[in-house]
Amino acid sequence: MVTPYCSIDYYNQLVERFGQNQIVDFLKFYLVPGFSHGRGNFMVKVDLVKALDTWVTQDKDPGTLKGADQNPNTFGRTRPVCQYPTYPEYKGSGDINSASSFSCEKP
Repeated sequence: MVTPYCSIDYYNQLVERFGQNQIVDFLKFYLVPGFSHGRGNFMVKVDLVKALDTWVTQDKDPGTLKGADQNPNTFGRTRPVCQYPTYPEYKGSGDINSASSFSCEKP
């Protein structure tokens, strides 16, 4: 498996070089817990191309995206796809299979 650590390191180098306030204008970085390059326990389906197109053509920041699980055992559950360094955290109540029961939080 390829770990996300090289991508995280690259992102952190960009932040160090350009500053957090500058990179938000040209970079969005998302990690999907459990995805593991399509072989993990959360096989997300999210329209990243549409999010990118809307950002570029309409200047609308994609923010938090919503991913739907394609894994046969958990098909249809949803999770927020959070911008790094935030991650989806269960709010403590609500349907554990619904993205609305999670929020993007910093570690």
